[in-house]
Amino acid sequence: MSGFGAVVQGFPDTSMNAKLKWKTLPLVQPYLSFTRTRFKLGAEPSDAYEAGGTVGLQMLSVKAAYQRYTQKGFADQNFFSVGAGLNF
Repeated sequence: MSGFGAVVQGFPDTSMNAKLKWKTLPLVQPYLSFTRTRFKLGAEPSDAYEAGGTVGLQMLSVKAAYQRYTQKGFADQNFFSVGAGLNF
């Protein structure tokens, strides 16, 4: 599930994700994403906000993202990720 990490404890019931991508730029594809997860057993729902982008070069693709995870009753958490892949 997008926006749901292993650090979260609970029993997820439903999850909704909305993602907005811009594909009009030649090399860079930025995006914004929002995920809401509802839990069983009366736990408060969580929200995850993510902003990131992919840079596509001929044989190399690089992705970077920032995610903020919030759930009432818990401290907000921030995550950064960077990845790369080879295109064959």
